[in-house]
Amino acid sequence: MMNFYGDWNKVEGLLYECNRLGLVMTIADHSKQIITFDQTAQVHENLVSFGDKLRRVFAQVKETKT
Repeated sequence: MMNFYGDWNKVEGLLYECNRLGLVMTIADHSKQIITFDQTAQVHENLVSFGDKLRRVFAQVKETKT
């Protein structure tokens, strides 16, 4: 799907950088030249992020009430 971006090495480099920045979680299978997205890790990250946001909201509500 990313043939427009260039050859395998360019695509792999782009995804490596995205992984490093925490934008996506991918698994590269070099023998088959297939990249899959680690949905479990992304769901976990999203839940942790949501939990952090929820904690801040509760803290603000508590601060406002007191």
